[in-house]
Amino acid sequence: LGWKKGDAYQIILTDTSLPEENLAASLVFLRGSIYSEMNGRTAVILHGVTMERDDALAERLEIILEKENMAAGVSAVFYDLTEAADHYVQAMTACGKGRGRLSFYVDHLSDHMLEVFASEYASLYYLHPLVRKLGENDPTGILRETLYQYILCGRSYRECAEALCIQKPSLKYRLDRIRDIVPMEECLDPVRVLDVLLSLKISIRTVMTDRKQKRL
Repeated sequence: LGWKKGDAYQIILTDTSLPEENLAASLVFLRGSIYSEMNGRTAVILHGVTMERDDALAERLEIILEKENMAAGVSAVFYDLTEAADHYVQAMTACGKGRGRLSFYVDHLSDHMLEVFASEYASLYYLHPLVRKLGENDPTGILRETLYQYILCGRSYRECAEALCIQKPSLKYRLDRIRDIVPMEECLDPVRVLDVLLSLKISIRTVMTDRKQKRL
């Protein structure tokens, strides 16, 4: 193939296999790539050309995915084929997570890191004390999700209410409940706000995981 270390590579992985009769024709625009069927999915290794969100290659692939009613994940770019297995996992992690047909791992890096972290460590032990206290009084996770969005939205009531799909009076009620449990000014302190955000993300993910397990 003439592929060597230092060349740019990227992996695309679909959620189901492309129909065999359409495979070559569908992916002909991905020049210099190779593709194969793996575990009921179509895996593509790009070589010498990379794909980014909203570029021409991504737009063409999205059209194919829409036509075939499929989704695909795209790994980060890498430069050594010995790393292909790790980037296959990246593409698989991203597959189906975005709002559209095509999802990029770089957009879900923090989620994946939290999943790995939670699988190897008792992540709740690493929560910021303020978030742990809030969680003890928030069994559904609603207050933690509210505080998380409130910080992300720069304390904007309008943007936060829109992100949570609630009315401003409901948002005010939730924030007042949070203030009754933990000091809001400490949660918003620039010195600790990143720790609080990460702890909120971990804590919210734990609640969602518990819900899924209870449904199984």
